[in-house]
Amino acid sequence: MDVFQAAMAFAVVMIMSSTAVTGLTETYLRITAKRARVLAATVLRFLKEDRVLQAAVEDVSLLADAKLAKVRDRLTENPAGGAPIGENGSFLNRLRGMVAWNHGAERVDKLSTYAFLQRLATTDLGREIAETANESILRGLTMGFERYVAASNELFRKQAQAIAMVVSIIFAFAMNIDAVRLFNYLFEEREISGAISGEFEEAARLDEATRSAFQRVLDVLEIDAEVELTDEQRAMISERLMATEENLRRLSTEFDLPIGHSYFPYGKSGVPNDADIGDYASWAAKVLLAGFLIGLGGPFWYKVFSSLSHITQLLRTMGDGQVRDEAVQKKDGTQPASQELVDAVSTDPGKSRELMRLFRVFAGLDAEKPA
Repeated sequence: MDVFQAAMAFAVVMIMSSTAVTGLTETYLRITAKRARVLAATVLRFLKEDRVLQAAVEDVSLLADAKLAKVRDRLTENPAGGAPIGENGSFLNRLRGMVAWNHGAERVDKLSTYAFLQRLATTDLGREIAETANESILRGLTMGFERYVAASNELFRKQAQAIAMVVSIIFAFAMNIDAVRLFNYLFEEREISGAISGEFEEAARLDEATRSAFQRVLDVLEIDAEVELTDEQRAMISERLMATEENLRRLSTEFDLPIGHSYFPYGKSGVPNDADIGDYASWAAKVLLAGFLIGLGGPFWYKVFSSLSHITQLLRTMGDGQVRDEAVQKKDGTQPASQELVDAVSTDPGKSRELMRLFRVFAGLDAEKPA
């Protein structure tokens, strides 16, 4: 039971730490326009590699790399992006100019299939396709683009996870979080472990609130790099950061956890006798482990805490000589529905013809204007 209690307390500490890492990671991803860069690269790869598109274009000069790059720019440009990054004098814009290189606020980070077709139709490449293509080709373009976007989302997810892991490791070294030292302390100090476990609901609430606050504000900054934050938005960020700082402060003061700069190797507490290179290497390995565990994220540790809590309750119940049936909740195995547009054009010939008609209208080949 003591091991489970210590593990539950350890999970709460990981949730609190991941809250701070979440804010740092989200800010980095938005400032560097990571998703927009991945999408732009995916769109260009689609234009160069999709066989349906290549076969639908008779004028091969339109498939030159330079022209496809211009089509990529048209497909991913952000009309609300303001001035190109780095051109005005605001601190945020200069910062974006330094780190976002050629894919910043002037690019969108999401592109629906309908928006893709609408924008493509306004390019020379799109007009060429509209003049020669049929419904089958347009349907193939639609399905192909969906596949590439799905790959783009997966690529971004993996890159974001890798970045979060790096930030977590840096955070662990900065805060001097030794995973083994921390767990041993929680295992030995039962009262403190129990008190920290009682903080689970508050830690989970703060983590969710912090994620939501950063998401709302950074969504605004992503749309327009020149926008000025309102006093309310600044207060919201400050409140979330202060709450996170308070939780981290309580880890090392109120709960007297063995983390921070007062402990080995930054401070004198817990310094081994005659510390040598082996002690420093051992510390580095254990802090590296802590960074990896923090990088698993708040949602992972929610599940760990819940699972340990259920196990603890079950053991207590068995210890009383009573066994209660637990209702097992199963997730719905169905997958989310595909985009309505993709489903429609792949199953309904009428929808395919209507999509072809709209594509020709957007390309300026038909006089009728879309509704």
